[in-house]
Amino acid sequence: WQTCEPWQTCRGLTITELLVAIVISAIILAAMGFLYSTSDKVFASTEAIQNAKDYVDSGMTQLEWFFDRWGAGVPCNNPNKCTKVVVPCPQDSNGNFVFPPPSSLCISYQPNTTYPQCDDVYFYGTMGGEGFVSRVSSPSTVAVLSCRLTASSNNNCYLVKRGGIWFRDYKNQNTVLFFQISGLSSNNLDCINVSGLSNATMSRTVTALNGQVQTNNGPTSTPQLQNGDLLIRAPSLIHLYCQINPQDNKLWLYAKTTDQSPCGNDKGPYALMPVDSFKVINNPNTDGYVKLQISYRGKNNTVITTQRIFGR
Repeated sequence: WQTCEPWQTCRGLTITELLVAIVISAIILAAMGFLYSTSDKVFASTEAIQNAKDYVDSGMTQLEWFFDRWGAGVPCNNPNKCTKVVVPCPQDSNGNFVFPPPSSLCISYQPNTTYPQCDDVYFYGTMGGEGFVSRVSSPSTVAVLSCRLTASSNNNCYLVKRGGIWFRDYKNQNTVLFFQISGLSSNNLDCINVSGLSNATMSRTVTALNGQVQTNNGPTSTPQLQNGDLLIRAPSLIHLYCQINPQDNKLWLYAKTTDQSPCGNDKGPYALMPVDSFKVINNPNTDGYVKLQISYRGKNNTVITTQRIFGR
């Protein structure tokens, strides 16, 4: 629209010019709509992938923690295989796993009979604390560096290692002894920021729960600790497997642990993450590590497949 003075010559848009302007505007709007639609699809796809990753982050962290326990504090019954990955962990005639295994790093896996897209995976590892005897402070007490040592009844089952050798029953060297500690000055102490060689005291005498150890004075079930002795919470058998989660009626990866000591402090099952499959895809016996292929689901059922390698 234009206002003209009497001495001016005024001219408006022609029909042709108006149509050209409309066509150009339509082309621009169509291009903008296409760009918006494309970017929206890309964003939706990226968001779905990110949601899937975020959803399983905690589960993957827990899975890594369990594999970090693999072989930790686990005695072995075959000196030639102690530090080698051995497949499988032996079982008795009733299908029960035999402890201690021939190798600290034994591992068993087989397809799950109900969900063949998943493997059942078994290995040993300690789930509790440990301590180091820094000095004998009196005839009846020792100073220890405690890393979550506890005398609570359901966790008071420890292995003792002296000079690189586990305490075993003097009648049967295949039997590793479990001990109870007493007189611990404080439970579950953190040893990360300790400046000295000890942060607790405890009784020098430990009590064997399943046999006797040979000492200079003969066999006994109540040996006395010495400088440099190592105490480690008795290991558990760790089991990773798939089952339906009743919370959403879908397949999830689970973990549970079976205490190998008389304390019997079994834990789990823990629901780790929603999965479509969980498989061992290499030969750990040859490679010396375990390679897993995991297909996990995000919040909107987006499935991402990844491979992870775990070794010690």
